[in-house]
Amino acid sequence: MIDVDTKLVRTFLVIATELNFSRGARRMGLSRATMSLRLQALEEKLGVRLLDRGPRDVRLTSAGRSLLPEVRALLDMHDRMVSRLSASPVVGPIRLGIGKDCVATFLPRLMRDISKDCSGVRLDILCRTSGCLQRMIEAHKLDLAVLILPGNAVSGLNLCRPNLQWVGSPGFALDLRLPVPLVWHEKDSCFRASGTAALESSGISYREVLFGSDERVGLAAVEAGTAVTVMAEGTVRALLKPLCPHSGLPQLGQASVRLLERPGAESAAAEAVKRNMVKACRGAGRRPHEGRAPAIASSGRQLPSAHQSLGLIRLARPDRSSNQSASRRNGDSARRSQSRLVQRRKSRLKGHTLRQIAQSEASFAQ
Repeated sequence: MIDVDTKLVRTFLVIATELNFSRGARRMGLSRATMSLRLQALEEKLGVRLLDRGPRDVRLTSAGRSLLPEVRALLDMHDRMVSRLSASPVVGPIRLGIGKDCVATFLPRLMRDISKDCSGVRLDILCRTSGCLQRMIEAHKLDLAVLILPGNAVSGLNLCRPNLQWVGSPGFALDLRLPVPLVWHEKDSCFRASGTAALESSGISYREVLFGSDERVGLAAVEAGTAVTVMAEGTVRALLKPLCPHSGLPQLGQASVRLLERPGAESAAAEAVKRNMVKACRGAGRRPHEGRAPAIASSGRQLPSAHQSLGLIRLARPDRSSNQSASRRNGDSARRSQSRLVQRRKSRLKGHTLRQIAQSEASFAQ
């Protein structure tokens, strides 16, 4: 029987999450040498190599990848046991900011866990853009904030690193001979920075329509088939689909979902919310409709001149060719149903969206 100190196990978990010794050391308040010694002691006890060390970062070995879920479950059980046996219940208010792109992903699970494990904690939740939440943390107007930052961000605690994806409406037809129409709901977001940088490095022209902080207008434009945007994997809405790799658009990098904390906000209530936030983010996963529907390919069709003047993309017709294969017939039926739904939304939103596009383009040009 091998007895393993939980400090060694927690050190491995932090390094495996950050994939960097320096960031892991800052997170635990230890030196890099201490982190390395702890990891080496754990590997010697288990008799396997868990990480491959590189000059700048580290990578999990196959043994490390298989051990990681068990380590998380072990530490979660340990922390719950300690919390239950603590002398006094956790109480107090916490001002929590949630990025607009993170709300639907794991906020429901967080609320359930908080009400179950920390019923004495009162959450005052504010939903804003990532840039706004950062400024509110710096101004001490929030205790904690969860937001999406660029993949190389080092501030706060890394919760996960989702891939970035090009996103459009079902049946979206992209003509790369014309500038790619883009919409953003936040001018200084990592989504805009990653998308425009990838297009510029690939030599693909684009045109932007900025909608300010109201993401509903931008999403309406994407759902209507008039533009594309960038989203993090796991946050794609029900009426949108990721563009397939063969669409002609360049590959994007990763983002980082990070937990920021106000300096001096250390309290039992804040620690309880942080623990549940990490657990909620790990268990969020994809919604059933994401990642399994057919991706959207490029059609290469020439757009009508009226649409060219507004930079719009028309919807491609679903394939109506008959086929004896049952799976093909089912796929055609699903595409026709989805196309009808999008067309109905487009007819309702198109008038409003076009006015917003014209106004936003005029203000952005100024």
